[in-house]
Amino acid sequence: MTTRAHVQAPSDTRIQVIAAIRRHSPLWATRLDQAATKQRPIADEGRAAEHGNLFEELKRLLTQLEAQPAPAQDLTRTIRGFMETNLHRGLTLKELAKFLGYSEKYCSDLFQSLMDEPFSQCVKRLRIERAAQLLLDTKTPQAAIAEALGFSDQFAFSHFFKREVGCSPRTFRIRSGNRPSARHGGSEPE
Repeated sequence: MTTRAHVQAPSDTRIQVIAAIRRHSPLWATRLDQAATKQRPIADEGRAAEHGNLFEELKRLLTQLEAQPAPAQDLTRTIRGFMETNLHRGLTLKELAKFLGYSEKYCSDLFQSLMDEPFSQCVKRLRIERAAQLLLDTKTPQAAIAEALGFSDQFAFSHFFKREVGCSPRTFRIRSGNRPSARHGGSEPE
């Protein structure tokens, strides 16, 4: 039996599907919204059922998509991992751009949008965080800390740390109660 019917997913389901698609692809959401609201009659019940199942299939696919991390989150994790792994090399934007396969300019703009801070500021912050951790948690000599953070020597590290934190690494360590060992105490820069 052939009947003319308007097939449209229930209003709330259609809205939920379109909202979910809109988060992933605004262009496709607009197209789906337009297609779903055109009120085209469907000639037979078999095709009407097909269209109803289409919305169910879209809902299933969107559930799978939403369970996966967003590409921006993946890229952010990739960038953070690369930076943390390569901090000891004196990391540069050029190296990050090469790793990602982007131009330096694009990489700089992308980095700013993903990380909410410029690349150079992020490198400084990571170096200070790692330095503070090493100074507080270990008896690692400043020379080894400088090397782990990509500085040419302990004096360059000490100068950087003092400029950024307001005190020398040695003073920072002493104030925290983590005194340098006697073996290294006199040889570290102030």
